[in-house]
Amino acid sequence: MKISRLLTSFLFAASYAFAIPVLFNGWGAGQFGLVAATPTVNLNGTITGNAGNIQDGVIAVNTGVDLALSGGTVTGAIDFADAANKTTGGTCPADAGGTCRVNANSAFTGGTVTGVTVQSAFAVTNAINEWNTLYTGWGGVAGVTANLGSGGGAYTLCAGSTTGCTTGNTTPVTQSVNGMTQTAYVFDISSTAGAVNHSVTIKGDGTALVILIYNNATTLNINQAITLTGGITADQVLLDVTSAGGIITGTSFNYAGALAVKDTTETLQGTMSGRLYLGGVSTANVSSFNLTAPADLATPEPATELLIGGALVLMVVLTRKRA
Repeated sequence: MKISRLLTSFLFAASYAFAIPVLFNGWGAGQFGLVAATPTVNLNGTITGNAGNIQDGVIAVNTGVDLALSGGTVTGAIDFADAANKTTGGTCPADAGGTCRVNANSAFTGGTVTGVTVQSAFAVTNAINEWNTLYTGWGGVAGVTANLGSGGGAYTLCAGSTTGCTTGNTTPVTQSVNGMTQTAYVFDISSTAGAVNHSVTIKGDGTALVILIYNNATTLNINQAITLTGGITADQVLLDVTSAGGIITGTSFNYAGALAVKDTTETLQGTMSGRLYLGGVSTANVSSFNLTAPADLATPEPATELLIGGALVLMVVLTRKRA
């Protein structure tokens, strides 16, 4: 009886862990910190993935994209959709002969990549497809209006509550995105004309996602901190910039969450803990920018599945013995 109860508790905990809401699937965007699909990405900063694994992809580069690395450190591997056989500048100690290799469009003039630079078309394509579906899946959803540029003090967005909030939302929306049923509190911040001029706190309850949609014709300008509280993580928050004006962040920008910018322009500085999708139409300038990616999201490992299956078999055996 004691063993049976222990196994039941284990299985309950395991199923609960797998049910935690996240934006991403495994084997896609949830494996990378930066996914670059805009034609040119001028990169000079620190992009950090799972330290110590030279084959763990932290940057995904789409077909024909020019990844122009001029400085900083990339901790992890860079996966190209195209063949990565062009030698270039920079420092890549994990590559053969310590020589960086990129696709035909890219050129490194500086910087260090601690992981390998390889072609991994399957992983890159999956990541871009997942981002595009996520971007469009939530981009057209109506949400509670929140003007982050109003007032002079700190601004608090509350998901699931209206207590102690500048703006609260108690009505979640459910969508089918990337084959997953996702439930989120959606905020429309398109009325934020111009700059976000004060710090923003996003308060969640850990049971649903939080989506911020910006679709104003003007450029979203952020030079403030956007922090999370209430038990939500970076993989549960998405800032979805669908505006033709794009986004500009300053050196004081400090954001925990995912950021998607597509079919527009992006100029990024500051610090981010989360995942970033650059899907603009021209050039993305990512300079003096520090990005730390969350841990990879993956489907349960075969060993985990075997353990759960074995536990179920053992429970059946014990039940039959008692009978």
